[in-house]
Amino acid sequence: MFEKFTENARKTMSRAREAAQELHQEFIGTEHILLGIFGVKTKGAAVLKQCGLTRAAVLAEIVKRCPPPPGTATLGQLPFSPRAKTMIELADRMAGVEPITPEHFLLAIFEDRETLAFDVLSAFCVSSEIKQALGKPVKARYLTVGWKPATGSVPLIGNFLTADLGQEYDVPSSVEMERLVFVCKAE
Repeated sequence: MFEKFTENARKTMSRAREAAQELHQEFIGTEHILLGIFGVKTKGAAVLKQCGLTRAAVLAEIVKRCPPPPGTATLGQLPFSPRAKTMIELADRMAGVEPITPEHFLLAIFEDRETLAFDVLSAFCVSSEIKQALGKPVKARYLTVGWKPATGSVPLIGNFLTADLGQEYDVPSSVEMERLVFVCKAE
């Protein structure tokens, strides 16, 4: 399974195992892989930090959503959860013939929205920023602010994009999206 991983992807998985042990888990889940990305100096870790995320803040959100069981840390090799296996498979598909990197893991989080890792990143409202920074096109649906845009245009009011709920627009990477209420939709 790991033969296609870059050295940094292997280190990420090692950090994910350590995170699972730290949280007294008997498996490596998507949330642990997310924490593992912070432990290796890669573009993925830099993007998370650029978006204002820290390992401590992400860990706190994980613990809030899924408190660790009491007891001591599990030692040794841990199996991957079914969702983590799916995440690795998605990362493999994204990589194609190229080696799998931690950035592929990060992008794979957005492909399976039923994971704790996705819930955690969504709580911080940084999904589109992460995808844009990693070069993935972002589609977004915006809440109406008071007027209907011309078909196909991306309407602007000050620094805010507006459109009817449910209508999709390509989000230009140059647009500043501060405190905008939106629901991201992966392509």
